Amino acid sequence: MRSVLETPPVAPIEPVTDVLHGVESIDPCRWLEDQNTPRTRKWIEEQTAYTRCYFDAIPGRDHLRKRIELLTAKDVISEPRNVGDGYFFLKGQEDSEQRVIVMRDGLFRGDNVLVDTR
Repeated sequence: MRSVLETPPVAPIEPVTDVLHGVESIDPCRWLEDQNTPRTRKWIEEQTAYTRCYFDAIPGRDHLRKRIELLTAKDVISEPRNVGDGYFFLKGQEDSEQRVIVMRDGLFRGDNVLVDTR
């Protein structure tokens, strides 16, 4: 198992130079663009293992994860804001990661979706 104090895996520098419209561009890590080569897969696995070790060591991480899960739950709405007789809030939708902006006329009436970015 990796230690958090270890340095992350190093990506070898192998510069590739392109010239486009007379402008020279150097890409030091072009070899990483093909994610299916054994070499790139090995580097990705090493990066993932290092990152996992780092994040697993953060104190209170499980508590933060539970808080974030509450924010992204589909059946949770934001705190309503009252403007005149209307109440405005954000509401999760089952078929979308984005919440919609909803208005409700009065406290106990139906919801009217105002903005839906799906």
